Amino acid sequence: NNLYNPNEAISRQDVMTICSRGMEIAETLDTTGSEARLNSFLDKDLFADYAALHASKMVIEGIVKGNPDQTINPLGNTTRAEAAVIMSRISEWNK
Repeated sequence: NNLYNPNEAISRQDVMTICSRGMEIAETLDTTGSEARLNSFLDKDLFADYAALHASKMVIEGIVKGNPDQTINPLGNTTRAEAAVIMSRISEWNK
């Protein structure tokens, strides 16, 4: 709805999308995504159209790894711990 909603929870797919887009703007992410890369996750069909390609880039680069049960939980809310791990991986990535 074209709203930022700063006090709302944020989904995992939205975090992956924001990080991917930010890295592209900063010209630190050259990866060509492939939605096929998400096929290893049992819940891949839950991704919104706008998020799947960005999520695949994060997975290809190892920034997002998914869960041991072969899910990635795109609709789940991102926890502080998950956000911290992603930020850490981005800061260490491409050095």
